[in-house]
Amino acid sequence: GDSDDNGKQKFTMKNTQGSDELDYEVYVENSSTALVSGGEVLYLSAGENINHAELTFVMQTVGGAEYAGEYKGTVTFTASVEDDN
Repeated sequence: GDSDDNGKQKFTMKNTQGSDELDYEVYVENSSTALVSGGEVLYLSAGENINHAELTFVMQTVGGAEYAGEYKGTVTFTASVEDDN
């Protein structure tokens, strides 16, 4: 996605006709800070194989309007394995 005026990742979704776009923010668990591109969503310590994270998607329509229709967007996750030594 693009960045907003503050350099923060801007998540958007478009309606299926492609004519309208709405911004949204993503929050992990009970965080009051929106997720940014490259931010940590889930962490597993060595020896763990199960964990979970609840994501909340909040539409940002300040200065805009919500239009009825079907909207689609994509959230992509990247996993990495790091050596703690």
